[in-house]
Order: sequence, then structure tokens, then C-alpha cells
Amino acid sequence: TYMLDRERDDTMQAIFGFKTTEETMENMCKIIGHGLASVFLTAGEIPRVLYKKKNLPANLIYQSFSEVIKLFSQNFELWESRRSEFYSTSKPPLLIIFDRSIDFASLLHHPCTYQALIHDQFGINKNEVKINGEFFDLDTDIDKIWAENRSKTFDTVLEVIGKEAAQFRTEYGAIENNINSALNNLSDLSHMRLSLATHTKISDALVKVVKKKQADNLFKFEEDIVLHPGTVDVTKLIEFLKTIPEQKDRVRLATFAFICKVFEIDQIERVQIEGQIDSNLGFLKRYNDCKIDFKKSNNIVSILKNVPLFGSQSDSTAFAE
Repeated sequence: TYMLDRERDDTMQAIFGFKTTEETMENMCKIIGHGLASVFLTAGEIPRVLYKKKNLPANLIYQSFSEVIKLFSQNFELWESRRSEFYSTSKPPLLIIFDRSIDFASLLHHPCTYQALIHDQFGINKNEVKINGEFFDLDTDIDKIWAENRSKTFDTVLEVIGKEAAQFRTEYGAIENNINSALNNLSDLSHMRLSLATHTKISDALVKVVKKKQADNLFKFEEDIVLHPGTVDVTKLIEFLKTIPEQKDRVRLATFAFICKVFEIDQIERVQIEGQIDSNLGFLKRYNDCKIDFKKSNNIVSILKNVPLFGSQSDSTAFAE
């Protein structure tokens, strides 16, 4: 949904909010379904669809998606005119519709990669980020540093920026007395100079924010919860919560820890009080009412082989009832 409409920030609230209405949920799911349909119409492909009928948001999204796709499904000239060479000989794509309740924890996890950190701390909108009143374009077509390093850890990107800056100075110095070489490399040098200036400013601002909010420590603590189950108990969580500077991050970590079963419902009040959290964590008591758990015997691959066009695998044993 964020890819389809980055202007909206009420998607989660409309679908999972405690005060949401059926009408609000249906309208939001319709928007998402029509957005997905536009993606496949643009690509010129009719997908096979996998979703769970008993899951209301997924069902509503499928219905709005299919009503648009089916309307144009017999217009072969439309599809052929849009289909790319890449898709012309391949099998129809598979669209799997899950709602966010299968994994709320990922939304709350403090990231460590460059792009995720920038979006988490400053917000990326339409490949643009605003920091200290200044806008920066993040274009993978002309920004080599961004294109090659956005998915790497932030400490790695800092090293890359330093190396690229040193290389730029070397190359610039080598051609500054050679007019022909300078003219031939003018475009590349201009792009690299802009890229270095952009990411130097972004990384400087990001370092300050990470240190202030202790985002690196939050990431490591959450990684311990996920990768080393049992190493973090409620007591250790409470002690760490008290070291976090911002209340928002305390609530975020407490919620993440609850979803990852670090503490139970009867310990929510203790975590809130002893962890010095100002906000009421009572909302966590309602988490179990809207989550979906996969069965331990889950083998989703086995049900993807024969998914019918516009079909549902809602009765598959791979999904929780």
C-alpha cells in the first residue's frame, strides 16, 4: 500500500484501528485493490491470485482487484499492447494477498540499513527526503552511491562515501589539466560530485540522529530478541527501556517485544510502569484479537503450484484457520 499511494498515512489505522468502521475498512481495501489492478494493467499481465477468504481485508482487496481486472480481461488488444517482451513468454505472475497482521513486528523493528534508516528517521517520499529544511533527490539512475549502497548497513555506507570522496579527488586532479578528458567526463564528474554532496549531508545528519536516539543500540537489542530467543526476558527489557531517550521508541520497543513474546499480557502493566513509559500500553491486550499465526507445519510452496486464475486457496492446510 505504501508503494501504491505514498501520500496516505492512514492505511493501518483504517484497517486495524480499534475505532475503525466496516465502511472505512472497505473503502481503504477498495483503494488498495484498484491500485494493485492498475499495476497489472500497466504491465499487461493478468495474475493468478492467492488469498485467504476468511481474512476480511485480503478478501475485500481481492474483490475490488478482480472487479477491475475481470472488466478488461477479455480485451486482448489492450493486454497485448501493454505486455513487455520480458513477460511475453513467461508464466502469468502470482499475486499473493496477505494483510499486515501476519507480521506486525517488522513494521516496528528499528533498521540498520541506509535506506531504511533514512526513511525511519526522516521519511522518504517520491524518492525525495527533507533534512533540516533541505531537499535531497535519491535517484538510482544517476546516483551511483544510492543505487549501489542503499540496502547496505549504515556503517558500510559511511566507509563507501569516504572511499568515493578520495577517488573523486584523485580523478578530478588527474584531468583538471587535460581539457579533452575533462569534457569527456564532465557528466560523470557532475553526477558524482552531487552524489557525494548529497550523501555526505544525509549521513552527517543521520549519525547525529542515531546517536541521539540510540537507534544502533535499539537495533542490536531487537536483533537479540529475534535471533537469540530466550536471551532477553522481561527484566532485561525493562532495564533497557529506561535507557532509551525518547518515549516513542520505548513504546515501539515494548510493542515489538510483546509481539515477539518477551512478556505476556499479565506483565503489560509492569513493563509500562517499571520501564517508565508514559503512554498506556493497554492496546497490547487487543493484539491477539487481530493477529494471524501460521501453523508450524506450514509449507506454502506446495500450494503455489496450481493456483487458478482469480482463484483462492482459502481451504489450504498451509494457513491458520
